[in-house]
Amino acid sequence: MHSEILLGKILQRLEDQNYAKVSGYNAFKLIKEAETSVILLREKGTKVIVPFKKILAGIDYYKENTHAYDKGPTELRKIPITYIASPVFALLHLIPKSTTKI
Repeated sequence: MHSEILLGKILQRLEDQNYAKVSGYNAFKLIKEAETSVILLREKGTKVIVPFKKILAGIDYYKENTHAYDKGPTELRKIPITYIASPVFALLHLIPKSTTKI
């Protein structure tokens, strides 16, 4: 499935449930979707801007490395996604692992 379609599925699921959360990790509440990013609220109360290009990079990484889906957010630092690894990780887990397979 094309990465842009998967991004759309992630954004739709985020809009439907208003948050992204992986069990055992922090939750991120949707504030709003902008033209090129999504703005989330961390549990600590700080805002975080997640560019769509970073989510797409994560989707592509998971498509090439399906084992990475089951690892924590630090795995995303390899591509590199650093300061926003946790929210990207939470967003990527809004779709099931099976949808990231080529």
